[in-house]
Amino acid sequence: MRISKVILSLIFLIFPALCPAHRLRAVSFEPAADILHGKLLRKDANGVEAAMIKVMLPIPGAEFDGNLIGDPEFHANEYWVWLEAGGDGTRMFDIHCPGAETLRVYFDEISDIVKPASRQVYTLRLDIPESVYGLAALRDTGLRGTVIDITYRPVGADVRLIRDGQTRASGKTPLMLSDIIEGTYAVIIEAPGYHTALLDATVKPGHPVSLTGTLTGDDVSPEVAAIIATPRQGTPQQRERYQTMIRRMNQNDPDSLLSAGDEMTRLTEERYPPALELAGLGAYYSQDYAKAVALYQAAAEGGEPEGMVSLGHCFYHGYGLRQDYREAFKWEEAAARLGNATGMYNIAEMYETGKGVRADFSRALEWYLRAAAAGLDLKSYPLSDKARDSLRRYGLAL
Repeated sequence: MRISKVILSLIFLIFPALCPAHRLRAVSFEPAADILHGKLLRKDANGVEAAMIKVMLPIPGAEFDGNLIGDPEFHANEYWVWLEAGGDGTRMFDIHCPGAETLRVYFDEISDIVKPASRQVYTLRLDIPESVYGLAALRDTGLRGTVIDITYRPVGADVRLIRDGQTRASGKTPLMLSDIIEGTYAVIIEAPGYHTALLDATVKPGHPVSLTGTLTGDDVSPEVAAIIATPRQGTPQQRERYQTMIRRMNQNDPDSLLSAGDEMTRLTEERYPPALELAGLGAYYSQDYAKAVALYQAAAEGGEPEGMVSLGHCFYHGYGLRQDYREAFKWEEAAARLGNATGMYNIAEMYETGKGVRADFSRALEWYLRAAAAGLDLKSYPLSDKARDSLRRYGLAL
């Protein structure tokens, strides 16, 4: 069980340094089963009907460059992008995602497709680092949000949130939502070939909720697990002040560092979640575990994934409170499903050892792989021989 951070000593606190470059990575590009018809059809200047690309990117505010036909559309957790298909066609396009470097996608580098065909729908899947999710949350304009991530075996599960007889949100997982009203929802999960799973969830900002159920099919009935948790919150002004402070922390100017420390104190007093987590880290390394836990708890309940990881770490080891593996798993899982790579590694380790959850090596392996895909260098983390051998079969150099 680890807290994975780069630490910077600053006045009486210790802080992590800024993250390295945040990059998206194209994983796959393949034809989809959808058929373009009606309002989904678009034509270029020569009357040739466009191809449509479904970009699996659950972050609002992304922009696209290339041979586009009309404006892209954002649908819950994916973008619909229409590209020219006539003449030489379109062989690549650019994705500008908030918090990430521009990604240029060449179709033939990730598939056997050189250029998309007219009237064909394609699915582009991306590897999205957890840091990009975090920066996108900071970019928001103060709306309270919720992330729902479903783990299941069938491909193509859809999720709907129902309240007062109305669908309040829908889409494919992971589903990023904003302006969710506090209260109880019916969570409907559907997948082709399976009977619908119906779960209940009470959504309360700052309190992750774990759900389990099954999707019943003719041959198998795979378990489905969902978690609801709020991402980072705060006003736009707080987010800007926090980012300015972090930039100052990477300079070699004592006056700037002192100013950053003063700003850190003010943001902590304002209960801004990322600042609370950093303050908790300072208390932790000063071995004031009771203070660290109080700060981590406030950060975690404010939706800060790093605070969730750190609080889970304290529950796991019994630092500043009673040791409780189940509580540790709850908070680590919340962080993992918000895209935090360290949380992913921690729950993989707990699935493997059976601490806080029933031992299940297949799930442990799944979460180790997800941690690696999220950018965690597993070579620097302790792994059992069984896990190491299994991960090597997936091509990881360990």
